[in-house]
Amino acid sequence: MSLNSYVDMIGWGAGRWDINCRAVQIALVGNYAKTEPTREALDQLQKLILYYRGLVPSIIVTSHKAVRPQPTDCPGAWWDEWRKTLK
Repeated sequence: MSLNSYVDMIGWGAGRWDINCRAVQIALVGNYAKTEPTREALDQLQKLILYYRGLVPSIIVTSHKAVRPQPTDCPGAWWDEWRKTLK
């Protein structure tokens, strides 16, 4: 089953139509360009990613800066190291 079966709206967060049509966009409230989110926020982020992996095991987890055509620091320097800890 595709992820589109679970999503009823298309957002424009990635800035690329092809990705927006097949992506789930998750945002943390705050500016984490220079600071790391709280442990609680990261724990909830991991739970949400694991939930979507349960729906679509082949899901790819990436960042806004990796898919956006214009340069951005989002979600911040902490992302690359944190992503390595995902289960």
